[in-house]
Amino acid sequence: MAAPSEERCEFATGLNADYFEPEKESLLRTTETGQWRCPHHKFTPTDGPDDGYDFCPFHLGHKPNHGSAVLEDTAELCVWLITGSTEQVPGLSPLPSDLRNYARLENDSTRFETGERTQFIGAVFDEFRVDYRTIDAVSNAPVDLREATVNDVASFQSASFEQPLLLSGAVFDCSTTFVDTTFAERTEFQQTQFTEYADFHHATFGAWAEFSSTTIAGEANFRGVNFDHGIFAMNMIFDGAADFMAATFAAVANFTGSVFRRGAVFSSTRFLGNATFRDVSFGGPVELSDNFVDDTDVDERWQHIAVDDRRVQDAAVVFRNLTCEGTLNLINASIDGNVYIASSTMAGAVVATDISVDNGPIELNFTGSETISGRVATGSEPVEYDFSEATLGELEIGDSNVDSVRFNKTTFDGFDFGKHLDVFVSMEWQLHSEQASPSECENTYLRAKNGAKQVGESRAVSEFHIRELRHRRAGYLKLLRETFPGFQALKASTKLLGNLTLAVTCGYGERPLRPVVASMSVVGVFAILYATIGISLPYEGATKYVTFSLESFVALLIGQPETTSSVVSLFVALEGFVGAFMIALFVFTFTRSVSR
Repeated sequence: MAAPSEERCEFATGLNADYFEPEKESLLRTTETGQWRCPHHKFTPTDGPDDGYDFCPFHLGHKPNHGSAVLEDTAELCVWLITGSTEQVPGLSPLPSDLRNYARLENDSTRFETGERTQFIGAVFDEFRVDYRTIDAVSNAPVDLREATVNDVASFQSASFEQPLLLSGAVFDCSTTFVDTTFAERTEFQQTQFTEYADFHHATFGAWAEFSSTTIAGEANFRGVNFDHGIFAMNMIFDGAADFMAATFAAVANFTGSVFRRGAVFSSTRFLGNATFRDVSFGGPVELSDNFVDDTDVDERWQHIAVDDRRVQDAAVVFRNLTCEGTLNLINASIDGNVYIASSTMAGAVVATDISVDNGPIELNFTGSETISGRVATGSEPVEYDFSEATLGELEIGDSNVDSVRFNKTTFDGFDFGKHLDVFVSMEWQLHSEQASPSECENTYLRAKNGAKQVGESRAVSEFHIRELRHRRAGYLKLLRETFPGFQALKASTKLLGNLTLAVTCGYGERPLRPVVASMSVVGVFAILYATIGISLPYEGATKYVTFSLESFVALLIGQPETTSSVVSLFVALEGFVGAFMIALFVFTFTRSVSR
């Protein structure tokens, strides 16, 4: 049991909040009315009222006539009770004698039930400083600071909490620092209020971290944080920018229903389990300041990212150099800006469906990301995709309202072109950007052709092959212009002529009607030539020269027609050679088109 009733703090509070589960919390003792009553002794200082206060030092702030009695050293007293200490810690300001006596009274008491000594629900602190301290309780009972209030200073830098820490419903009415803090056991910040910025830079959560329904009014710095057993952050509200650069989520990271009013950055973040951002709202664009002075390169590093890439500046959520080994879930997210998923490794699926934006179109940027799979379908909103230098796996683009798609130097590894023929047809099979060089464009279409071959989509193979060789021709032309006059220009012109011949005569082997049209043109040209020469023919009528030219064209099949002039024989032989080449080209192109 707690302190005797007549000596016991009179503070009591209801347990109606979601984070209280009295039926499951055997360590919480409740009254007949279902309230929790503080188990600690009343505080009787030497310079206080003759009969002391009605409340303990932790709850003095809850009674108007006790408010002025809230002490600066209440947090240190709290640590003494948690750790069972009765001795002054070297290097710290000495605890006032009244509080030392109170600590000895509490620690010597045999009336505490298991866990009651570390219960401080509803406590009020002006300052809470435990920098570089190890908070290790005498039992493994949770340190219960639910609904506590810190008014002026909250600093836990490099502190280590060895027991479960419960801070649900707490109010930090000041800037809060948990830099390099270690939370060895379960940590709960459910429905916690941070009225200014919260800095968890390089903190380590050794067990589950619960942040559901928490509000952070200022910037939230979770850079380099290790969540060793995942995080539940459903329905969180980030009024300032949220910085998760280089954070590691070893298990599930669940941000379902959360609101990022100034956007979020997940650069170099590692999700080793599923990352869920379902029903999330991202405001934007992302803006990070230099509030976190412990990391002197924060502003410079962020400016480097923002200035170098306009798409980052316009983004509401940034996943850069991300590693996600589970599913990245963005279902039903509301975004005021772009989604930037760049240079990332996606071992699992990306599910981004029913996304909406306030100022469309949506831009989903996957630049440089590896093995993107899953389903992306934003709904009725127009969407711009950028897969530049990315690797596309079994990704399904389910949008009917695709505004544009960029595939500059993209690698296709299992991407099903057959499911997306309508998208490519609407784009007229153009994958490159206008700014890309001919060699970059050629490389892009080569990769696309190889990817289409991998999944057996012959139509896509054909279209990408044509565009690959078109841009190779553009590269020859560019080289010719840059090196003229010179030997390199001569080589480029030769290759350009050969490429152009293939384009005109057979559409690079992909257009079977081209050889037919080219053959008819050859027959027509030679017919005009024969008419100009004025050779005598055994035929009559207006088509006699066309007939003779046609016989010459198929000379390989039916034999060369008789001529009386060596000059005419030369032309007939030349046309026969061209005809044989065109017939072979037609057979090749036709066979190729049928096999497609």
